[in-house]
Amino acid sequence: MRRKTIREWIRTGLLGLLISGGLCGSAEATVSEPVPSGVQPEDVWLRKLIFDDLHLKFGGWVAQSYTFNFDSPSDRMNAGRVFDDRSNDYRFNQLLVYLERPLSSDPTEFDIGGRIELMYGSDARFIHQRNLADNVDDNTVQFDPVQFYALLRAPIGNGLTFKVGKYVTPHGAEVINAPQNALFSHSYMFGFAIPFSHTGVQVDYPINDNLSAYYGLVKGWDVWSDNNSSLSHMFGLYGSLLDGKLSHAINVITGPERMDNSNDYRTLVDLLLTYRWTEQLSQTVNFDYGIEQDAAPGGGDAGWWGVANYLTYTHNPQLASTLRAEYFRDDDGTRLGYTADMYEVTYGLDIRPKDFTNLRFRPEVRWDHAGGGGRPFDAGNDDDQLTLGMDMIYTF
Repeated sequence: MRRKTIREWIRTGLLGLLISGGLCGSAEATVSEPVPSGVQPEDVWLRKLIFDDLHLKFGGWVAQSYTFNFDSPSDRMNAGRVFDDRSNDYRFNQLLVYLERPLSSDPTEFDIGGRIELMYGSDARFIHQRNLADNVDDNTVQFDPVQFYALLRAPIGNGLTFKVGKYVTPHGAEVINAPQNALFSHSYMFGFAIPFSHTGVQVDYPINDNLSAYYGLVKGWDVWSDNNSSLSHMFGLYGSLLDGKLSHAINVITGPERMDNSNDYRTLVDLLLTYRWTEQLSQTVNFDYGIEQDAAPGGGDAGWWGVANYLTYTHNPQLASTLRAEYFRDDDGTRLGYTADMYEVTYGLDIRPKDFTNLRFRPEVRWDHAGGGGRPFDAGNDDDQLTLGMDMIYTF
């Protein structure tokens, strides 16, 4: 049987989106009466049962991109990048669908819920957990079950919430899901300083209206089938201050991560602060520090750290702009594969056309620099890299 080309897959996916959008409409919308023309009464009853009575939400998005590298590197790679790793080329990044039952708004009420996210696209290559959907060929476009977890909230104290399953990490300022980021490209810290996801159990508890705490017992960094006999511990605090103007989070994960090694711990501390200066201007600062015992190539502990600053200005409902400046240091080459001082500055727009509320465009210009004598760019021939990129996101 002839294999479909990427273009045929895109056409098939977009057709499916149009069909699902026409049949299901918005998962958050309630069904109005009388029955719309052309819709059978039993269809309305079924939608009401699923989306209103069971409180289920269904949705997703399609994200596609193109990145131009001014060096036109011979290996056609944008060094140091995740998701936008290919230079002067198109990427079908994400076709993601989700089904969710969120918990009720009352934190002291018993409730159950959960979420399932499934992704098909080129971004899936980077986020596989060990031994979960990672046994694939060299196809650029792949499948990944990003999240599948259950939630249970017990009416204990202020409300105790249990999360069990596979879920994305709380670490970092940026996330896997494209629509939730201010910029198209990702930072070094997202790609190399932190994990993508965890498998295990997590317990969250609101201490008061402004502060919550959590503890998790997980298999480790991006692990489905563990590679040693020890689990990793996650814990943190998150909340807001100054009448909601300042949001803060501190996340820690520690535990053995290397194959057949249950003694040498990898520890990561992640600090995240967001301050809203005005209704239009917000600033986010993200700091990461990691260390792994006896992991340096020459012996001793391996370390890495980085800091990123984001300034976002919302000009109007159709336009926002973000400036990101970042420094990342991999002291022993265990995260990047080489030792260097990595700098990047990115400026991008988030454009939402007024008459097409489900559509977004995020053009950006980005400059990367490697200090300390490293030359990772232009197929190992340059210490600078300048790119232009843009993605398009359609949500449904």
